[in-house]
Amino acid sequence: MRVYHNGVKKRLALLLALAMLALSLCGCGKAGPIDEGFWQQPSQHSYRAELSLDEAAKAVSGRMTVTYKNPTGAALASLPFMLYPNAYAQVQTAPFQNDEMGKAYPGGFSEGGIVLTEVTADGQPVQTRLKNDDETLLEIDLPQPLAADGTAEVSFAFTVQLPHCLGRFGYGDSTYNLCNFLPVACAWDGTQFLTHPYGAVGDPFVSDASDYSVSLSVPEGMVAAYTGTAEKEPVTENGRTTYSIRAAHARDFAAVVSRDFAVETTHVNSGGQRVTVRSFYDADCPEGGRLAANTAKQALQVFGEMYGPYPYGEFNAVQTDFFIGGMEYPGLVLLDRSLYTGQGLADLERVTAHETAHQWWYAVVGNDQAIEPWLDEALTDYSTLLYMGRVHGQAAEQDFYDTYVSMLSEVMGPMYNRASYNVTVGSPAADFPNNQVYSLVVYTEGTMMLRDVENLIGRDAMIRGLAAYYQKYAGKLANGENLIQTLEESAGQNVRMAFDECL
Repeated sequence: MRVYHNGVKKRLALLLALAMLALSLCGCGKAGPIDEGFWQQPSQHSYRAELSLDEAAKAVSGRMTVTYKNPTGAALASLPFMLYPNAYAQVQTAPFQNDEMGKAYPGGFSEGGIVLTEVTADGQPVQTRLKNDDETLLEIDLPQPLAADGTAEVSFAFTVQLPHCLGRFGYGDSTYNLCNFLPVACAWDGTQFLTHPYGAVGDPFVSDASDYSVSLSVPEGMVAAYTGTAEKEPVTENGRTTYSIRAAHARDFAAVVSRDFAVETTHVNSGGQRVTVRSFYDADCPEGGRLAANTAKQALQVFGEMYGPYPYGEFNAVQTDFFIGGMEYPGLVLLDRSLYTGQGLADLERVTAHETAHQWWYAVVGNDQAIEPWLDEALTDYSTLLYMGRVHGQAAEQDFYDTYVSMLSEVMGPMYNRASYNVTVGSPAADFPNNQVYSLVVYTEGTMMLRDVENLIGRDAMIRGLAAYYQKYAGKLANGENLIQTLEESAGQNVRMAFDECL
């Protein structure tokens, strides 16, 4: 995620013409879930949740059962889960820089968190511990060790308190951002569980592709955008509307709820898969709502052609109370409401395309975003560059590169005193002093690095290699070495030096 405050030249006439052309193609592609053979490993866990939003209390109550599959190859005496809402419980642990607190909490600090009222494993009460300085890590002691190839039924009853916060998690004047709000099993990277605290720089979220079945109840009159697809039409009775949702091979479940949404729906062919695209936006922002829908549609088509199909069936772009610009979740992206009107419209296409690209680099191909943030963010920014060329032509792509990559590096480097920090494209998120330097290095210098690799092997080989990487690691957690090796195999030449110079 990232925000720029300078605009980029738009070619809206061409955009609209291409959108009309895409409309003529929208009926193409296979409908329904993608073939299971697409995924390179089965879903790791299964989550079944019943959730209810209390609008007056600004809280979500719920029950959730996780069918937990031991990923380690050894017996486990305890299971780790992340409780990200707890980072919002104190000013000291709120996941924002000091200079962001006013934007995150426009009414002053507002407490959030999650209270577990019951935790059981295979029906038996268990002992639990909160760890990490921000108490975002939950350890659950099992009644008996879980065998190397075993499964356990872990159940939670909980209440999530939403802060008045314009970040990923919280509520604003119009929307409720229900993101990173559920207990989620810690990912296993082959050697250890990943238990990163919820820091202020970057995105610390790492989780396994899993299956979700969610019942989400909201007050009547509210509309929900969410990860996954509806199993049936929403049911409204006794003053509440209930959504029945299923999401397969999803790394998380997220939703945004509002009374003010207008919805624009369209369809697109993404690599042979028919995708329903929805744009959720305030009714008084129709131009932005249409632009977000058209951009998401074109991005799904472009990335599907280049890398392989978008596999989730539905994709939702959501205007929300969110000050950070954009944020990705499986099948759902948050977009800052200021992008939908006035000068913000100049950046809406870029941010929407970037967040859509994250469906390939984060949602389908996962990675440790805390330790190797470049692996999804640089790939996503590079993909946004290619999107600009595919949609608007080579001149627009070069204009985008000159403005948002080359010039940005030249101008913002001295402004942020970049040279004084001993960080590289390959540095972990925690090594960066702030989000400004993080963004400049990981996104901008990362895009320059990938452009250098492209110049070395050629664009066709680059896209072919990224498509192979996407197909090889769909549903898995990849690392930088996996990407480098796949590009070398595809190109038939050494590219490591180009990476090593930057990483």
